[in-house]
Amino acid sequence: MMDIQVVLKRSPLFSGLSNDALVRLAQMVRKRAVKGGSQIFAQGDPCGGFYLVAEGSVKIYRLSPNGREHVLAVAHPGQSFGEAAVFSGKAFPAFTEALEDSLLLYLEREEFLDFVEQDPQVVRGLLTELSGWLMHLVRLLEDTALAEVDIRLVRYLLRLLACNPLQNCPGGKIALPMQKQVLASHLATTPPTLSRAFSRLEEEDLIRVNGLEIEILDLEGLREKAEDERGR
Repeated sequence: MMDIQVVLKRSPLFSGLSNDALVRLAQMVRKRAVKGGSQIFAQGDPCGGFYLVAEGSVKIYRLSPNGREHVLAVAHPGQSFGEAAVFSGKAFPAFTEALEDSLLLYLEREEFLDFVEQDPQVVRGLLTELSGWLMHLVRLLEDTALAEVDIRLVRYLLRLLACNPLQNCPGGKIALPMQKQVLASHLATTPPTLSRAFSRLEEEDLIRVNGLEIEILDLEGLREKAEDERGR
């Protein structure tokens, strides 16, 4: 049986809370099981609360005027989404969809805001999380506007490595946390173009691709490729 307090503690939002506060917060949580492909909320929907992923994964995306999907991020276990709208009091700014059968924890807006007023430690976690989200969007905008697809892919792989250092990955391998079709949307490109970018990095002996598993053959080469592009 899932321990809600353990899931909450895993989240950057709540990792600094005391055990007593976690118990109170866990009592507010409502579980929501969703099927893969199900929409959780749409851009423009009123915000009644926000979510934390307990199991599975959820993509956060927007649509261009011509209907093209751009994946902003994918939330995995321990990560939250929709929290910015809780404080702004405005509608959700993006669409969300479960990428697989998932279990979500839902926190109702008014009840959560009352909880925040009682425990300022939550505010610190929220500021950290929202600052990280802002930095992520700035990097995403910079890469999309200025970098070629190969460089966007290299920088994405390097960010994955920062979260999963090579010394913790036997054989210097990492696993992509999303399907390549979703990754293509996240990098503002198409699946065929992304496949060619992977192939070029393989031809340069920087990586080896086996499905969603990426073996890093030349870490310094990847870093130089990313930095060379920034210096142009």
